[in-house]
Amino acid sequence: MVDHGRRSELTRTPAPDGVAPAAAYSHVVIGTGPLVAISGRPAPDEDGKLVGEGDPAAQPGQVFENLHRCLRIEAYAVLPE
Repeated sequence: MVDHGRRSELTRTPAPDGVAPAAAYSHVVIGTGPLVAISGRPAPDEDGKLVGEGDPAAQPGQVFENLHRCLRIEAYAVLPE
């Protein structure tokens, strides 16, 4: 992220509470200003096991729960508990 030619400090959260860690990236990155970047992946539960394997209709609920958990992290409380 660049702010007037200077690099802003980024806060990385590899795995918010209740979200399984990823192998090579942070789930949430927060920079200066109103920007929050959230990574995406399939519908793993907090232990990293795929929810609804073979049942794509069961997966969106876990995806949105993971997004909710990412937006609730202490560093940037966008959503209420």
